[in-house]
Amino acid sequence: MGLRETLNENPKLVTGVTVGLIVIILGWIIISSFGGSAPGRGASAGAAKAYFSDDDGKTYFADDARKVAPFDHNGKQAVKANVYRCNGKEFVNHLERYTPEMRKKAEEAMAGDRSVKDPTIMATVQQQGLEVKRPGDKDWTKLSAGQKAMAIITPQCPGGGNPETLEVVYP
Repeated sequence: MGLRETLNENPKLVTGVTVGLIVIILGWIIISSFGGSAPGRGASAGAAKAYFSDDDGKTYFADDARKVAPFDHNGKQAVKANVYRCNGKEFVNHLERYTPEMRKKAEEAMAGDRSVKDPTIMATVQQQGLEVKRPGDKDWTKLSAGQKAMAIITPQCPGGGNPETLEVVYP
């Protein structure tokens, strides 16, 4: 029996694996949103930094990782930029922002470290209100859109570069 037949006969397994992947990615996003240390990344003095872009990922800048996107930056709307390196070339793989109603909840959750006391607050906000897109795309996709969102946030080397050289870039 082939893989396709096995998957077709076990829809609960497919659903479980998909939900598991989404939970893992949400956990990674939550940790990175709060400036948690990533593997191979030492703790730095001062506030944790993240990359943001105010020109659809053409350029990016480092700022306080606790900022909730979108926010005003020099008169433009800035969103979080997820930066990677492949074959020595840095690029923005995807952008992130909150819907207006969830942005307010995210700011409230992060105020006074409430989110640290109850991490489910931010997990809920991110699951319901985080939107993602690749630079140049017109439409934003909610992170809760499953496979469509996974395809956006899964890093890919531009121009078919060697995926073995793919690495996350931190400020």
